[in-house]
Amino acid sequence: MGILGIGVDIVKMSRIASVVIRRGERTLAYRILSHREAQNFQRLAQDVFSTPGEHEQETLHDALQLEEWLTKDSRWHRRIRYLGVRWAVKEAAFKAMNAVVRPAWKELTYESVGDWGNGPPRLLYQPEEEENAKRIGKLFVSVSHDGDYVMAQVLAETPNVLPMPDPPARPEPAQVPLAQRLLSRKSKRNAEFHRASSLEYEKP
Repeated sequence: MGILGIGVDIVKMSRIASVVIRRGERTLAYRILSHREAQNFQRLAQDVFSTPGEHEQETLHDALQLEEWLTKDSRWHRRIRYLGVRWAVKEAAFKAMNAVVRPAWKELTYESVGDWGNGPPRLLYQPEEEENAKRIGKLFVSVSHDGDYVMAQVLAETPNVLPMPDPPARPEPAQVPLAQRLLSRKSKRNAEFHRASSLEYEKP
């Protein structure tokens, strides 16, 4: 196994919040979350939380005001952070895997600490085409938080057994011009004639 690629991405949470305000939370979640991630995100939706109302949305014009809102409502911040982390992780994964495959958003699932036990965060690649899964080895992921920023780094390994390449196409036989074929036949007949003549000459 070797290193296939390394990808890094950084996301500002207020940028994700502005996308959610403009286009809606469900729209963004449906676009980037896998089925398993969407289920976990839905559990967050069951919490009682508040999102900016129409009047408040009109006042959230710049990043500073969005940051203030995110700190004011921690439950909404959790949901924005959930989307932002997965955006950063998958963008980093695209960069790490792009040499051999182009994964779709929904084919990647990020599980943070506690989502699947006591192990470290992990990134799963579950493509619709099984052949693509054979082209990627293990994925390693690291996520860092610093205030309003999230940074993700993904390292992709090559698989244990690389898929066998397609056999090279057999070259087509070269087309010999008609005049050359006729000349070759004539030369062959002349050679046979001279050989027969020499044999008759050598008879006792």
